[in-house]
Amino acid sequence: MGNEFATRPLWLVEYAATAHPPSGMEWLFWQHTQNGQVTGIDGAVDLDWFAGDAAALGDFDCNSEARDETAS
Repeated sequence: MGNEFATRPLWLVEYAATAHPPSGMEWLFWQHTQNGQVTGIDGAVDLDWFAGDAAALGDFDCNSEARDETAS
């Protein structure tokens, strides 16, 4: 794989016992479990954290070439 994904935001999948995303890497989304429960949905679902506020999530464009530098 080359650098074609270098400008894309990182969606990290890390299933850990802690409720905090791993430090030391820039991420925008963190999928922290695949066994979450959501009212009205039968079975397990993925649960994710977003490194931003509600406004930033609303503005997020997955087709954007720009990387969100607010994630830490």
